[in-house]
Amino acid sequence: MEQIWNNLSKKQKIGLLAGGIILILLIVLATVAIINRDEPIARIKNLDNYLVGATASDKDHLQKELYTFLTRQYTNTEINKLDIYIRDDTYVAEQADEASFADFIIDIDELKISYLVSFVFPNEMATSENPIFDCPPIEDMKYPETECVGMFNSSAELKIQANNPISAILPISVDKYDFGSRETIKYEILGYYDEESGDFIVRIIDYSGGNYDLALQEIRNRGYNPEDYTIDYVNYAE
Repeated sequence: MEQIWNNLSKKQKIGLLAGGIILILLIVLATVAIINRDEPIARIKNLDNYLVGATASDKDHLQKELYTFLTRQYTNTEINKLDIYIRDDTYVAEQADEASFADFIIDIDELKISYLVSFVFPNEMATSENPIFDCPPIEDMKYPETECVGMFNSSAELKIQANNPISAILPISVDKYDFGSRETIKYEILGYYDEESGDFIVRIIDYSGGNYDLALQEIRNRGYNPEDYTIDYVNYAE
């Protein structure tokens, strides 16, 4: 091999060395591409600008959980290639003795969706808690036309609540003993959206009977007018 190398011209040697370097670079780039393609993480591009005090492990935990959450909803999307950003002026953080609490909204323009992120990461504890990914309030949705499904809410539910403020206090459960009448008063006030009629229905379920007027007064006591809603009364005592 040494004799073959010595017999090569200077130009040939340079060509072989250059070819070897290019081959090594191609192998490295291909390896990196494979790692990035298969990496189960959803990178938030500007995360380091906001999550001050969190360790690299905490940040990876947050982004891996985000990857898992998004993968379940967008099965045909390369989640690890999405451009995800924390929206300016939405980051709110609070630091306690043992942990820090952070809330912020992320925007994913490729999916036309936003999520409200709640994350607790430790100051001294060994591991961070699993983050929560929910739909932001209606007024903070960048793409209100896109249906959002979070861990504990959805854009459909939020829109119902926005259009029917009473839903924020429902359900109401009353179960007490009335010493005057010496009877138990028990009823529930629920709310639901009737897809067929398109109305929000307030349902009074009366377990002990005779509590219709009491339930209406309870609604008034909470600051709402029963006449603004369709009331469905169910008497289980009969």
